[in-house]
Amino acid sequence: MSLFDNSFGQDTQYLYGGYRFRPWESLQPLYIKLTAGLVHGYRGQYQDKIPFNTSGFAPVIVPSVGYCLIRFCSEVVFFGAAGAMVTFGVTIP
Repeated sequence: MSLFDNSFGQDTQYLYGGYRFRPWESLQPLYIKLTAGLVHGYRGQYQDKIPFNTSGFAPVIVPSVGYCLIRFCSEVVFFGAAGAMVTFGVTIP
């Protein structure tokens, strides 16, 4: 689950499941991740900013591409035509 303020200052929740896979054997640090779930929180005049939004809930698919070196990882997460986000993190053993 992810909790955040959307671009319009509304409290938003994303409940999701995902799968990370490494399609290229020779590039093991590189991976592709796909999450899918329901987003809630786009209301009022902004409810049409998310496709298929009914009663504040909408299905969402979020792809990303990542790369890990040892335990340090970074991802580029794509939000359709709305934008992208770069993340940095450390994995926990």
